[in-house]
Amino acid sequence: MRCLTAGIIILLTAISVHHVEAQNAKADGGYRVPTDTSSDWTVDQYLEYGKRFEKVKPDSAWLYYEKARVLAEKLNDDRGRSRYISHAIVLLNDEGKYDRALSLSEDMITIGVDLKDTTIQIKGYNDVANDYEYLGSLQDASEHYLTALRLANLLGNKRMEQRLNNNIASVFIELKDYAQANVYASESLRMAIANKDTAEMGSSLINLGLTERHLNRYEEALKHFDQTIQIGKSVHDPTLAADARIDKGVIYTQQNKLDMARREYEQVRSMAEELKMPYYSLYAIFSLAVVDQQEHRYSRAAKFAKQAISIGEKIGAADELREMYDTLSVVLEKMGDLQGALAYRKKYDILNDSTMSANVRTNINRLQIQYKAAQKDKEIAMQKLQLARNNVTIERKNNLLLIFAGGIFILLGLIFFSYWYYRERQKLQEQTIINFRKEREVIHLKAIMQGKDEERRRISAEMHDDIGSALTTIMYLCDNLKGNGVPNAAGWNCTMDKITATSGKVVDKMNEIIWSMNKEYDTLDDLITYIRHNVVELLEDHDIDCHFNVPEQVPSTTLGGEKRRNVYLVVKEAVHNVVKHAEATEVFVDFAIGDELCIHIRDNGRGIDMNNRNRFSNGLKNMQRRMEAIGGKFSIRSEKGTAVNISLPLDKVCGEVKSV
Repeated sequence: MRCLTAGIIILLTAISVHHVEAQNAKADGGYRVPTDTSSDWTVDQYLEYGKRFEKVKPDSAWLYYEKARVLAEKLNDDRGRSRYISHAIVLLNDEGKYDRALSLSEDMITIGVDLKDTTIQIKGYNDVANDYEYLGSLQDASEHYLTALRLANLLGNKRMEQRLNNNIASVFIELKDYAQANVYASESLRMAIANKDTAEMGSSLINLGLTERHLNRYEEALKHFDQTIQIGKSVHDPTLAADARIDKGVIYTQQNKLDMARREYEQVRSMAEELKMPYYSLYAIFSLAVVDQQEHRYSRAAKFAKQAISIGEKIGAADELREMYDTLSVVLEKMGDLQGALAYRKKYDILNDSTMSANVRTNINRLQIQYKAAQKDKEIAMQKLQLARNNVTIERKNNLLLIFAGGIFILLGLIFFSYWYYRERQKLQEQTIINFRKEREVIHLKAIMQGKDEERRRISAEMHDDIGSALTTIMYLCDNLKGNGVPNAAGWNCTMDKITATSGKVVDKMNEIIWSMNKEYDTLDDLITYIRHNVVELLEDHDIDCHFNVPEQVPSTTLGGEKRRNVYLVVKEAVHNVVKHAEATEVFVDFAIGDELCIHIRDNGRGIDMNNRNRFSNGLKNMQRRMEAIGGKFSIRSEKGTAVNISLPLDKVCGEVKSV
């Protein structure tokens, strides 16, 4: 399974039905269209004929696949049923019916176990893993891929080992474990070279290049993407070349080589329009919009973004549309088109809410699948139990006959009984393994629930301490208005101003809590953006000039909600002190980023008396406690105004670098 950049699923445009049917008529195999009277057709002939219609006419493919299934069941041909399942899964996955495909894949595993056919078991475990990956259950997907890989190793099936290594690499890429993904992608490439499978070499190189890009090994990644482009040309697979060029463009963007990135995206765009590949057109055009946005060419960025959105809305690319709506909203805001920006922000919010609902529905469907699977396992177990009872009855009757037949028949009966006992022991061991996995899932769920409880308690405390206090103040002011009888204009306005100010603080506090909880803003770049927006807004309200100094490149370091919130609140408190006490006309906020995040806030005000800090003691202590709680440092000094310094160690991660 190929893992594509930015999570875009590539759907190739199929050739016309007329051309395929014409080729079918000329096939060397001499197939003729089966009819209800075609009694001489085999299961494989039905499947082979149906496969010709998979991409161009799925309904016709289903017709012949169902004929194959009926014939296999009529002949009690389990191997034929397994081959039917392999073909049916392809159609179900193309139609997005992953739940149904998952159920059929599990049936294939059962068939392989019953037939003691390791090859069928490997295919079953691989297909189950594919469907779990489509459904977003990466842990289950990785477990089944690894099981299939162990069986392929035992069987010595090198081609299946190579594909499974590449599939496992794609799972680890989605899990963002790029070092582990690199190991499996490298092994997949080695085996593809040994098998002389050029197409699989290209797929492996894509995953290998992705892991190297995320590990900041850009030269190696670019080399492997160039090899992929050449392979795509040699095997006539345009998607390989398009994938590689897109990933090269991402690397050039990260290196701020925007002209080179634009060339790669333009080539993908040209290729996609020529071959009518809408998803590639969408991604190439949107990438061009992102490049223009970084170069502050907002008018052209808006044009490209609207073209990409038009394609996305036609093909129903919900995940990509969310990102494009958000980006276009920001671009229009930069251009001063606030009404247009608000319209696309609303589209983003609507699509984001619907996507979240879809995720909830997916989880519910998955639970239903698990319940149905459990019911099916129970029915199978009851049938096997009844079969065992029938076998015992038959065995007793046979024993009576064996007594008269002689000792040789008694010996055969003992052998049969030993085999039956061995099978029962195997079933018991399998049940023990299932129970162990269920216990592990329960432990995992308990850990998740405990984490959620801790988060609820933290939010509850903040709601009670800050928002609860503010709401109580509003209630008190409202009661005061009611008790004054005929309102005095000055007193009435004063009280209403207090209510308005307190309500604004409640809204700000709610926004801070929501921002600290939202994992979409858990990067250092998002923290700096949030601080800049709020500090500038506060100082502009008080006619104080604000000067920000931010490095051109900000590493994509992840910061948890508590760290982001405490850093923001300390900066906010420092700026509030300037507004209330400093009598300043200018404020300078400087950011320095290395092993630590350092923020230096200084003003040109009257400064603070370092020998008499009692009036600020509580606020300064709170700021110091907040930084110490997240492992940071806080200091303050007076020099031609007041200077506040805070620092926070940053985790060293292999992340991308964003330009500011």
